[in-house]
Amino acid sequence: FMGTGGIISDTGPLRPQYSRAEIAALIDETHRHDNPVATHAYGGEGAIVAIEEGVDTIEHATRFGETELELVEGGDQFLVATSAVYFHERGIEAEARGDETLMEALEEVRGDFEASWRQILDADVNVAVGTDSLRGAMPFEIEKLIEFGATPQEAIAAATIDAARCARCAE
Repeated sequence: FMGTGGIISDTGPLRPQYSRAEIAALIDETHRHDNPVATHAYGGEGAIVAIEEGVDTIEHATRFGETELELVEGGDQFLVATSAVYFHERGIEAEARGDETLMEALEEVRGDFEASWRQILDADVNVAVGTDSLRGAMPFEIEKLIEFGATPQEAIAAATIDAARCARCAE
């Protein structure tokens, strides 16, 4: 579910898209059927509410700060890096060419994403990588994770066994 808006959302990338009660109900009902819950969340109040209510995975984590990291450190939740959508030429950049406002927003998000993921990779959190809408970009995702501070072994694990654990199919 959309825990926060995105790069050019009217509501902004940090505010929750639903009330706490709606998020709690969504997560509770999904878990009741033994399914995991993923949220698109950049950070801020939207991510915090989702974490506190028990979301299983947070895709993007583009603007995570100390508060969000403290909530997930040592826990079972996964943060899923999706750098290709921001940094790969086939990502948002392909749509942004010629749109000065979108390119400016993309540049800001790129800086936020890198800073956020450098902190995430230094913390005691579960990490996986995904490609968002860029199928076939997993090698790029692994390279970016290494660029942001993961060891090659950590990056490969995030794309393989840790991603399988995140998706509940590790065995």
